[in-house]
Amino acid sequence: MTVDSTKIKGSIKGFKEVLKWKQMKLDVLKEAVNSETSLKLELLHKANEVKLKPDIVKEAYNLSKNPTEKQIQAYIDETYKDLTDDYELAKQNTALIRKELEWIDDCISLVKYILRSLENEKEKGIQ
Repeated sequence: MTVDSTKIKGSIKGFKEVLKWKQMKLDVLKEAVNSETSLKLELLHKANEVKLKPDIVKEAYNLSKNPTEKQIQAYIDETYKDLTDDYELAKQNTALIRKELEWIDDCISLVKYILRSLENEKEKGIQ
């Protein structure tokens, strides 16, 4: 079997497309990580604010004495449920993008293998 240069050029073009795809996904990952980190910091800030000012919980639950750790955590969970949900979604999104990047890396390895195979076939055809 002979290998013509159009097969090699097509494979190289495919390889370049996969590299562009990976760069795009890396940019998306960067944004996702920034979003996840921002949400995590916001959630931690709000939770720490409540922990430092337990009177917020005392007033919210009409308690006569200082709230327990469980009451403080329950207040944080109730009050910042949407923020917690957003953070969990951001974590899942980041994990999914990382899996996509693993898949893209597998595609890159496959294209490299194909290119090497085509080059080897071409060399055998020349000899």
